[in-house]
Amino acid sequence: MEKRKFIEDLVIQNARLIHKNFEGRPGQYNRQGDKGFSVVIDPSAVDELTKEGWGIRELPPRADIEGSTSLFFIPVRVNFDGPRQPDVFLATKNGLVRLDKETISTLDHADIVNVDLTIHAHPWENNGKSGVKAYLRNLYVTIREDPLATKYEQMYAEQPAEQ
Repeated sequence: MEKRKFIEDLVIQNARLIHKNFEGRPGQYNRQGDKGFSVVIDPSAVDELTKEGWGIRELPPRADIEGSTSLFFIPVRVNFDGPRQPDVFLATKNGLVRLDKETISTLDHADIVNVDLTIHAHPWENNGKSGVKAYLRNLYVTIREDPLATKYEQMYAEQPAEQ
């Protein structure tokens, strides 16, 4: 049996996320409870990442949009049930808020401004087939905060708590 090649973790700053399913909704390509997303890969990095073993997928250009190009991405699994859970943080004006298995679903509909993340490659073999599955190691998400929420948080923070 051939020894599996070690693949370095992939750190991506200012990432673009697509196919977000942090809730784990069932669908055509997803079982109930499987949380994940895809991260878009710069076309100039596709060849190198493919050689390293990353499972890059491609969305072909859209025929209905003139000048559109292929979109390359890596599907990433978010596994809170394993021995090494991902570190997920929401960056707000008040600091970092840790998200967990239940609260991470808020990212599905968030107005995301910036994402920095690290993904871990896990090589697998099963019934003569092999590949690499990408798992989330850590994720830092900055969202656009609602100005009205900020106004009311400040307003009520200045009032003394009722006794």
